[in-house]
Amino acid sequence: MLPAPNEEDFMASNQRKQDENLFVKFDIRTRPDKVKTKEDGVPRFKEVEYIDIRIPGKKDSVCHPVTDNDKKRFPRHYEAFKNRTGDLELEGTPLREWTGVTRSMAEEMIHQNIMTVEMLAITADTQISNFMGGFGVREKAREYVEQMKSDKPFREMKLENEELRAVARDQQETIDNLAEQVKVLTENMNSKTAKKSK
Repeated sequence: MLPAPNEEDFMASNQRKQDENLFVKFDIRTRPDKVKTKEDGVPRFKEVEYIDIRIPGKKDSVCHPVTDNDKKRFPRHYEAFKNRTGDLELEGTPLREWTGVTRSMAEEMIHQNIMTVEMLAITADTQISNFMGGFGVREKAREYVEQMKSDKPFREMKLENEELRAVARDQQETIDNLAEQVKVLTENMNSKTAKKSK
């Protein structure tokens, strides 16, 4: 049985030895891409590398986007992860994020390298026939892609409106703060004037 880690275990001198006792897992998670969503006016997502570090016998774990330090600290784990995944750069709406397909069907399709709704929409008949209900799901994907294209101006306007509202809220907060400061200054001046007149 491994000894329970303590604070000293994570000091630089002891870290390498203790790292051997950690469960380390690198994986890829899908996260919204706010910049591309704003640029394209369509929901966009990006693949982000994450690391999950667990200490044996502890429920808690450390999980965060991968840093250069993580790659240097766990080079063997990271290399194995990269060999499994390669460099994935996906554009579009990931199937796992789309409600038009069941989770199990999404996993089946991802296993066959259909990663996004956009990929599904252009999948050939010969490939889509391998999935039960595939033609219907592909048609839903095509409708989704067309809807995204036609809704783009509306989404762009909505994003602009949200930005303008945020600016207006900030400006109103500034105005309220300035009004409060003027009120306090006026009260102080009136108080000083009243004292002088006595």
